[in-house]
Amino acid sequence: MLHKYFDLQITFPPPPIPQYLSIDISLGDMLNCLVIQNYAIIEDLSMIFGHKLNIITGETGAGKSILTGALGLIQGNRADTKVLYDDSKKCFVEAEFFDESPLIKALFIENDMEFESPIIIRRVIAPNGKSRSFVNDEPVKLSFLKQLSALLLDMHRQFDTLGINDESTQINMIDSLAGQIESVEGYHESYLAYRNDLKQLEKLVAEAQQVAKELDFLNFQFKELEEAGFSENEQESLEQEVHMLENADGIISVLNKLTFILESSESPIIDQLSYVRNDLDKMGDSGAELRELQERLNSIIEEVKDINFQSSSLANSVESDPALLEEKQKRLNLLFRLLQKHALQDSAALYDFHRSLSTKIEGLQSFEQNRGKLEKGIAKAEKDLKQKANRIHEARVKIIPQFEKKIKSLLADLGMEHANFKIDITLGEKLRSHGMDEIQFLFSANPGKALQSISEVASGGELSRLALSLKSVVAGKINLGTLIFDEIDTGISGEVSGKMGIILKKLATKHQLVSITHSPQIAAKADTHFFIYKIVENNRTYTKVQPLDEAGRIQEIGKMLSGDPPTEGAIRNAKELMA
Repeated sequence: MLHKYFDLQITFPPPPIPQYLSIDISLGDMLNCLVIQNYAIIEDLSMIFGHKLNIITGETGAGKSILTGALGLIQGNRADTKVLYDDSKKCFVEAEFFDESPLIKALFIENDMEFESPIIIRRVIAPNGKSRSFVNDEPVKLSFLKQLSALLLDMHRQFDTLGINDESTQINMIDSLAGQIESVEGYHESYLAYRNDLKQLEKLVAEAQQVAKELDFLNFQFKELEEAGFSENEQESLEQEVHMLENADGIISVLNKLTFILESSESPIIDQLSYVRNDLDKMGDSGAELRELQERLNSIIEEVKDINFQSSSLANSVESDPALLEEKQKRLNLLFRLLQKHALQDSAALYDFHRSLSTKIEGLQSFEQNRGKLEKGIAKAEKDLKQKANRIHEARVKIIPQFEKKIKSLLADLGMEHANFKIDITLGEKLRSHGMDEIQFLFSANPGKALQSISEVASGGELSRLALSLKSVVAGKINLGTLIFDEIDTGISGEVSGKMGIILKKLATKHQLVSITHSPQIAAKADTHFFIYKIVENNRTYTKVQPLDEAGRIQEIGKMLSGDPPTEGAIRNAKELMA
């Protein structure tokens, strides 16, 4: 197995796989390999796990629980240079998983990462305390590592609730038994859309006051321009009209003078030009140049006549009208005031501004329409969600008695005959991501003791047995990842350990299990058995791991029963337990 990270490249050959280790990687959802280097008293260690029940045993202090600490680094736990076996070298922990579940793939997609199988998680701690995390050789943040490992590993230690006190986990267990995981997921998707619409409505409500103010202001501006009613090119015509009215008398005088000169004087220009033209006409055809001159003279006479006609007409149309002048001046002044108010250049720009106000007003008016539509949609979605939540609640209530009964039965098998387990479920009024239920798992280990929340259970042994029971009931219904139990058999008798071993064995048919145990009864149920031991060389202590074959298992379980070396009776007992 080749491990790469930046400038460091180290090769750790995994130990040979013994013939009795039957690893079926096609099953998926399993921890395949764990490599640890320079961690605590582990210098260099590799383990290849089976896909069913993996048992780890060994002498006290050999480093069994150190394995769970190393896996904690894979889970994104805080790194500390105190764990370095040699503080001049890097600490290295790597775990290889086979898991192609939709949840895993979705997590990779959500984080813009390419999914590859197997999934190799690596954590490196430098001597200076800096920690780096990698998934399939790609650097990742601890937040992603925690999300990913939570789907791959389910680790339980003494006094660790393993998430079973988390309400969402409890609800997921109930829904898995009720066979309504898909229904709840459908509800959850609708709930997320509903929450998104609520946030959008909150945003609209927050903006509503500002929008109302802006709409009032725009309406005021629009109304003012609408009432003024200026056309696109009105400024030019207004300025011409005002100029004409202001100079009406002078213009009339000039036009009349022009008409007089052209037509009404003692020697009108039109008549004089006409006399000359007539005389030229009498000359007959006197050459091209004279003909050209005659044509030009004809054109001039016609043009002068036209000027005279237009001058006469215009003189008759222009009149001095002080009232009309005042009206036009007022309108022009209004135009200039509006141009100055809106910092515009001319009536064409004012016309465009007027039209743009109309567009803005329509947009803001649609804001209110959108808000109303959104409110109606939210009301409908809320009604639908409550109906779904009620159906989900009914299914949960229906399955709970059966769930409680199974847990009590398993607890009795584990030596807790008087234990009581109850699920408190209340249908609330508030919509939540999983429905409207408020759920709590209550537990009492002894008769006469009041039921209390799992989080208040004091005994690690009691909590461990409850956790095992819960997981056994939901095994195969939900994806729990690789289950790791660290000495959950502490404080229980051999008979109970035997029953616990049976439960673990059965649970391992649905999920890969790794159990660190002191119990020979549990160890006897192993599908794969590892022995952890210590050696001392050159005044240094090293942890080693050895996979055991059948003969090795008999010897180890015999030692657990009687001591080292094991007695003949212990060997016989070990064989009986393994049978």
